[in-house]
Amino acid sequence: MSNATLGGTPVLMITTTDDLMASGQHVVVSGISYQSQDPITGSTKLIADTRGPGNSLRNVTNYQVVSKGTFGAGFRSTSTITFDTGDTQTDGLNVQSHNFITVPSGAYNTWQEAVTKQDTNGQATDNIQWWAPEIGVVEATVHATQPGFENHITLKLISTNVTPPATPGAKVHPE
Repeated sequence: MSNATLGGTPVLMITTTDDLMASGQHVVVSGISYQSQDPITGSTKLIADTRGPGNSLRNVTNYQVVSKGTFGAGFRSTSTITFDTGDTQTDGLNVQSHNFITVPSGAYNTWQEAVTKQDTNGQATDNIQWWAPEIGVVEATVHATQPGFENHITLKLISTNVTPPATPGAKVHPE
């Protein structure tokens, strides 16, 4: 994640690369999402991504909060985002519980979340993820499908330059 500008607007640029071996096939999927963050609430809105044809830029035409800055167990949200390409993407979030978990990079206070995503290109994901406010997702189980491909993976954060809080059980996020 880094700061960037898109069309003259300051944004968070989040680059993801999945390098996977699945059913004997080597698959590399990369993408960039551009989000704006409200400095007071911490909520983020998707501005654009590079999931258009040939990894081209798709601009959002109906900005919506995609990640609320504060939430707690039981929080649910659904948003349907429309892009200038005509594509739509529906995202769902269900915050299930507060957990203290340990992964190779350290121990974290997290929210366990069920996250779904489905788009008009036939791509869909159903994730259970553990989100730590100070760093983001530290563990996830992912079921991803797209035309002609299906994958089940588990991801765990191996290393980071962000130090987890010293006190286990510290408050993870205002409810």
